[in-house]
Amino acid sequence: PTRTPRRSGVRRADAMTVTSARTLVLALNPAIQKTLELSSALVHGEVHRASAVDVRVGGKGQGAAAAIRRVDVAARAAVVQFVGEQGHEGAFVVDGMEKDGVECINGWFPGATRTCTTVVSSEGGGRVSTELVEPTATIPAPVCDKLLADALAAVPSSGAVIIAGSAPPGAEAFYARFSQGLRQAAPGPAAEWPLVVVDCPKGVDELLACGRADVMKIAVHELQSITGKSALEDGARALLFADPGSGRERAAIGGEREAAMGEARTPGASLGVLAVTAGAGAAHLFVRTSDAEALHWELAVPRVDCVNAIGAGDVCTGVFASKLQAAAYAPGSGERGRPDAVCDAFAWGLAAASARCTRLRPDQMELADVFRLRTRVGARAVAGLRRDAAPDAGQVAEAGSPAADAAGEEEAAGEGVAAAGADDGAPASAEAAKDAGEAGSG
Repeated sequence: PTRTPRRSGVRRADAMTVTSARTLVLALNPAIQKTLELSSALVHGEVHRASAVDVRVGGKGQGAAAAIRRVDVAARAAVVQFVGEQGHEGAFVVDGMEKDGVECINGWFPGATRTCTTVVSSEGGGRVSTELVEPTATIPAPVCDKLLADALAAVPSSGAVIIAGSAPPGAEAFYARFSQGLRQAAPGPAAEWPLVVVDCPKGVDELLACGRADVMKIAVHELQSITGKSALEDGARALLFADPGSGRERAAIGGEREAAMGEARTPGASLGVLAVTAGAGAAHLFVRTSDAEALHWELAVPRVDCVNAIGAGDVCTGVFASKLQAAAYAPGSGERGRPDAVCDAFAWGLAAASARCTRLRPDQMELADVFRLRTRVGARAVAGLRRDAAPDAGQVAEAGSPAADAAGEEEAAGEGVAAAGADDGAPASAEAAKDAGEAGSG
């Protein structure tokens, strides 16, 4: 039956009593996430009967916000989202997020919230996830304008902002407009601005051009698409150091930077941290320390038995951002910007993502597993990145390559893809890694 949605704007869950600064998650494209579990392989053209069914809230940013609360019950998180008035799906999304202790800032539109279906099948002794994603209805302009105003009004009480996932039709410029609004309404010195973390490959050029992105967490194929660079370090260099110019590089780094409200950020590109995942391969972290240099780590995590990898990358984003906020990380702000805090936060994100992979449903993730896996995340400092370094094929670390000092360690997923099984010794394919990093979370 159709349920009339409640229109109370910002709705706060009763369980949230802490006073710490919250993480505001722009999660414009939520979904109903239905998971069907098969006891056999998925065969095209055949009829399959599920052995188990689960229905819950989906969406990239929604997964990130819920993960923040699951890993730290004292943390505060809020989502900014479009939800449909038609049918029961929109109210289901709002109620589900509030049950997870997440605040909701809603933009109700005259349509239905999409449903995404995950089919988890048994393949070669392991589990394989296949995702079916419905299209999203077009959002009317007045609804976009109202939600944008509500989102900007929520910024002063937020310590960090996550921009996650795709924007639905009609709202393609929402993220860029939000970033412009942040720049125009800067409350004071740069160190007092909320930390802005980006995890949305679509439309990222315009977002970065606004100069209000501090941290980016993306998959390696997304880095290649954004920068047009095939090598990992060349792509990182294009985002962190490229001179303002024209075309793709100018769009990617946002052109010339201006001082804002008394204290400017480090001159050059605003992006200070780039975290790159590569499916079942090693993850890489770059932390810019000046206009010309950045530190570089390669992180590998232990292999896990993967049950369902969908949404693990979103878990990584949420925990990464929350840990950065807890460490009071601010790019270019002396002790508050210490690079080791960034590496530790990313390692926690990777550990949480791997823990999520071991469970069919995200709410089954065990905090004890996160702590256990965190002790097994290995981080290796590699040669730092320099702005003026010429590409050297012998020195460029390809994303997904095993760490040289961790050759005996097992790999696991960084972006929502863990190995299909601990016994077969074969990591998920690159294509599977790409699909799982995108499916159901856009």
